Amino acid sequence: LNNLYQSPPPYIPVSAQKRIAVKSRTKPYTLVNTRQGIRFALPSSCAGAKISLVDISGKLIRSLQVSKNADALWDLRDNKGWSVAKGSYLAIVQGTGGRQVIPVVFTGN
Repeated sequence: LNNLYQSPPPYIPVSAQKRIAVKSRTKPYTLVNTRQGIRFALPSSCAGAKISLVDISGKLIRSLQVSKNADALWDLRDNKGWSVAKGSYLAIVQGTGGRQVIPVVFTGN
């Protein structure tokens, strides 16, 4: 995570029913805010990867598994089932091809 602070990350406000494209150096990612939560639409090469959602202090909030369709839904709850607070989070996508960090700002409903 230390590499994240070399340059300011492109924080992305997630608001209701907006489609937000997140571009990295190598892979395009898309976040879609739905009534159920935030859906991560990832490249097909990410199928089966793991997403770890952490807060800005690095505390693990939620772990998700990417489906065969290369997407995952975060219902905006932590691993214990509690609703998360508005704020900044990092989605760390870890797969066989490496790791990608996606900054996300949850602004509420």
